[in-house]
Amino acid sequence: MDHGDLPCHLYGCLREAGFQVLADEMPPRVTDRSVDLLVLDREKKIVGAVCFDEVVTLYAVKSLTSLDSPGKVIFTVGRLKKKVDESRFFLKEGVEHVHLEP
Repeated sequence: MDHGDLPCHLYGCLREAGFQVLADEMPPRVTDRSVDLLVLDREKKIVGAVCFDEVVTLYAVKSLTSLDSPGKVIFTVGRLKKKVDESRFFLKEGVEHVHLEP
């Protein structure tokens, strides 16, 4: 499974679970990076926001923190674990990080 497959797979799983999922959504007041997946409940309230990247980037963190969402996650897929760990410096409170190893 490569980087492009991950958002598609998660999109399908979330749709099956009954959520509305929007792909590649640009948050308000942010022009640097879109959120890969925005998860809405039945009342159209944002319940989750997800970004995928090689490492944690400031742009992804800014996009996620600009949203009022209880769940904010960055999935990283970088092959160099040391670089991924160093990039965690950009994380802010309320943003979770999950590293998916190849």
